[in-house]
This record gives sequence, structure tokens and C-alpha cells, in this order.
Amino acid sequence: MPAADHLIDQYGYDIARAVLSTDAIASLCQALKSLDHDGVRRRGGNAYAARNLLTYCDEVRERSCSDPLLGLARSTIGEGARPVKATLFDKMPDANWAIRWHQDQVIAVRVRIEVDGFGPWSIKAGAPHVRAPAAVLERMVALRIHLDDCDADNGCLQVIPSSHRAGQLSPEDAAAWRAVCGGGLRRPCRRRGAVETVDIAPVIPGDAAGASPCRACRVCR
Repeated sequence: MPAADHLIDQYGYDIARAVLSTDAIASLCQALKSLDHDGVRRRGGNAYAARNLLTYCDEVRERSCSDPLLGLARSTIGEGARPVKATLFDKMPDANWAIRWHQDQVIAVRVRIEVDGFGPWSIKAGAPHVRAPAAVLERMVALRIHLDDCDADNGCLQVIPSSHRAGQLSPEDAAAWRAVCGGGLRRPCRRRGAVETVDIAPVIPGDAAGASPCRACRVCR
């Protein structure tokens, strides 16, 4: 098993450093800065959050469907990996939000079809979303592309290592894990261009509020 796969299996996440070049990050940032879509949230003229980027941002879609990102996903979950959702987060002092400890159990789909094990349903930025069963979530990963340097003081992703092995957890279960494993939290620094691979459902992440900008583009596969 490759080292990255071993880390994800054991801890639920891994960090690949300097995956995207400075030029690639600059190109992504320029494309995200010029977004013009109903699904984009703005503050002071700047986009700070956007959903469903694969449907209307060519730069994000092209990066997501090519190496090195596609190769990284396939090395983790197999050759059938493909992008299904991309989201932008730009945490700024005047556009920040708290996220409680949780699991990512909701996925985006093209159309609503009632299937046993899927639900409840919701609409986010015009797209149907649904809570998926563990059997689906276990075959997915999230690639978090860091557009800025990121440390413990400006909104890095926090992870409770190995919590992904507990299956799907309720908010109460997640809080219990947080209380028991507080001393084992991981908030490693990420540099611009790093890509964080996260086991999408079982890991319990929360974003730390920060005073300085921290941008990330998240692609789920």
C-alpha cells in the first residue's frame, strides 16, 4: 500500500505538499476572483464562498479532471475516481463562520431520485443534496487545495485522527469524540499549493476561525 494510502487508512487524512505550482495557483485564484454566478457569496465585492464550481468555472473543472489532482484521487480510491463537486472557501476577518465538529455526509447529485438509505434531501445553491449511506461515502475523498499558506492561527482544517473508523456519527457522537480526543487533534501547517486528501465521511473536521485570509478550493470525488 502506498504511504499516502496507509496514512489515510490509519488517520483519515494526508497532506501532499507543493502539488500545484505557483502559476497554477495564480491561475485558479484569478478564475475564482472573477466568478459571476448566483451561487457565489460576496462581501465587499470579493467572493468568499461558492458551491457547485464544476458547473460554471472552467478553470476549476479542468484542474479537477487532470493530473496531478486526478492522479492523486485515483491513487487513493481507484481508477474510477472523478470529480463530483467543488467548493470555494475564503475565510476573511469580515467574512468568517464557525463550523461545529461534524462529518461530511451530504453529497451533491444531478437529480432527486428516492432510493433507500439516501436522505434527508436539501437544495444548496440550486443543486439537490442528500445524506448518503456509509457504503457510498467510504468510496469518496475530498481534495482540499490550499490557495494561501495556512497554519493553526488562520483557519486550517482540524482533524481527529482515526475517527473515520467509527462509521457515520451523529452530532452528539462527534461531540463525544471531540471531548475524548481533544488532546489528539491535528492542525498541521499547509503551504500554498498543498493538497489535503481527506476521507470524506468518517473524518470529523472543523475550521478554526482566523484573523488572516485563508482560501481553499475543495473537490470531492
